[in-house]
Amino acid sequence: MEPVFSLENIVMAVAGFLAIVFVKNLGKESKEAKEMANEANAKIHTIEVLVAGNYVRKEDHEKMTEAMFKKLDRIEEKLDDAPCRIGGHRPLRDKGV
Repeated sequence: MEPVFSLENIVMAVAGFLAIVFVKNLGKESKEAKEMANEANAKIHTIEVLVAGNYVRKEDHEKMTEAMFKKLDRIEEKLDDAPCRIGGHRPLRDKGV
């Protein structure tokens, strides 16, 4: 009968032990990587919500644009009806030009 502590048995035992340690460390590293990825996804989601929350909606933009153009039209009408400051002449459009 061969001895229990032969060189081949010792080498195989050490190799098996190292393989088990390696596989356990891979599991831990994989779990840590998943946790880090989940944290990063959560941060990205909060940033997306913050950015999307600060944009002007299309309907609001259209309302503001329409109001601004109405105001500009009124200003233009007032300027067109106002006498010119140089020489007190009326605007050229009143003269048919």
